[in-house]
Order: sequence, then structure tokens, then C-alpha cells
Amino acid sequence: MNLLGLPLLMLTLLAGGIVLFGLLYAQRSQRLMLRRRLLGFGGIWAMLYAAFLVVVSLGSTEHVLPLGERKTFCGAYLDCHLGVRVTDVERKKTLGPLQTDNEFLIVTVLVDSDAQHALLPFRNPSALLVDTLGNTYQRHLEAEHHASLARGSERLQNRHLQAGASYEVALVFEVPSSSSSSRLFMTQGSLLDQLVESFLIGDEDSFLHAPTYLALS
Repeated sequence: MNLLGLPLLMLTLLAGGIVLFGLLYAQRSQRLMLRRRLLGFGGIWAMLYAAFLVVVSLGSTEHVLPLGERKTFCGAYLDCHLGVRVTDVERKKTLGPLQTDNEFLIVTVLVDSDAQHALLPFRNPSALLVDTLGNTYQRHLEAEHHASLARGSERLQNRHLQAGASYEVALVFEVPSSSSSSRLFMTQGSLLDQLVESFLIGDEDSFLHAPTYLALS
């Protein structure tokens, strides 16, 4: 994460607030020149910020973390304590009463918090499988239900994690038997978090930024 991202965003929001207040004052006092200058300043600032955001994002590179390595979620508030890692990958033709002509790819993921004291929310978690050809696979929720029952693991859902806590989830995708070298892409965060991070320079979830994947082999 680019540590300049949050200060720059906060400075931009502050500048926007000042410009807005100045425009209201200029409108009420009929100071047309002041309004033009404020609009020009605000426009230039916004263009520079947008340009910096795009340049940093386009300059980012895709990362594939090795099997077992932890992906950390930092969010917009520099609280980089939540993370996920793949602990096991298994292929099956049947799960409970379900059968497939393809394969069920069962990915066991450990969700954890390395916070010392804070109770942290793990909100709106999502997972997507991406192969080397760019094909994407959504989770098979019914198969996940049977996998969780068989393993006694939890489902991927909203929850709060105590400091130092962790739990395992089983993610299931139905993939062609010939597929290989798939990667897992996971995100989490509230809608507000995701909105802020989309404009946060250097954040993985910012506009046009390259993603970080979890390898499955």
C-alpha cells in the first residue's frame, strides 16, 4: 500500500471542502472573480489527483502470492491486520449428493487477524477463481454448503474477529477437469470502504490498480 495515498486523499477532501465553502461565499457576495479562481483551483487539483491515481495504478504490477502466503487487507485506514491464506486445495467429482462431469475445486482458506487488541469486522468477503486464460469462476454455494458440513468449517460471511482469532472456510468452484494454474482473488470491506479505496492512490482496490492473487499450487 502506498503510504502517501491516505494523506493525499485527506488533503484533497480538505481542499474540496475549502473550495466548496469559498464558492458559497463568492455566490452570496457576488464575487465572480473569486468564484472563477476557486473553480480553476479545484479543477486543476482534481485533474492532478486523478492523473496521479491513474499513473500509479497503471504502473502497478499483478502479484500472485505463493501457496500458503498471507494476503493482507489494509483498507483505507492503515489497519493492516486482517488477512487470508490458502491452506489446502482438493479436487472432487462428488460433494454430498452433488455430482459433476467437471470437478469441484475445494479451496480451504484461513481468515485471521493479527491485531493485538481490536475487534475487527470482516465485511462483504468475496472470492473469485481466475485461470491463466482469464476465465473466471463463481463460487458454487450449494457445493460449499456440503463441503462445510463435511469438514465442520464455517461459511464465508460477515463476522467480527477478535484480536489474534482465525477460522477456516471451504470455498468451492466447479471447473473443467482440464483446468490448471487457477488463482484465487479475494476482497473484503464495506461499501463505504470500497468507495474510499477506489480513489485511494496505491491501494490494491483503487481504480485500474493491478490485483493480488493467491496461488493454488
